[in-house]
This record gives sequence, C-alpha cells and structure tokens, in this order.
Amino acid sequence: SWPLAADAGSARPPASRINLDGFGLSPRETEVAALLLEGLSYQDIAVRLFISPGTVKTHVLKVYQKAGVRSKIALLHAIQARNRPENASTKR
Repeated sequence: SWPLAADAGSARPPASRINLDGFGLSPRETEVAALLLEGLSYQDIAVRLFISPGTVKTHVLKVYQKAGVRSKIALLHAIQARNRPENASTKR
C-alpha cells in the first residue's frame, strides 16, 4: 500500500510505484493513467505529453473502460485489488 499523507506528505503514489499491468492498456494509456493517478489535471497531462486535453480525455475514458470503472478513485481501487498478493496469479 502507498504511504498515508501524514507519513509521506502526499497520498499520491509516484508513477514508478503504480502497476497497471493486466488491464490491457496501450503504452500511451498507461502513461496517461499513471499521470492522472499522480494527481495531474487533464491540462497538465496534455502539456507534459504534448497532446491536447481532448486526447487526454479520450485516453482516460479508454482506461476506465478497459479497467471496468467510471472514476479515478474506482481505478485506484481496481489497481490495488489487482495487485494484492492473493490476486498475483490472476494478474494477466
């Protein structure tokens, strides 16, 4: 699990600690999802990746669809559930 805000100063996990394997995401969708889960806005993601905010939105919607969720919080919960040790054999 990720550190609590009181412990680490931020509840957001660093992109390097977010495991998005097993959702069938493209490399770009994985990149967008990781930045979204770091707390970046669509505009900030767009600037960082040199794409339009509309393209970011499209990628986010595809990520949600592939993960079977409808929100960033639900995506985070799906990632955490998939990465639990008891689910290790069903990750892919």
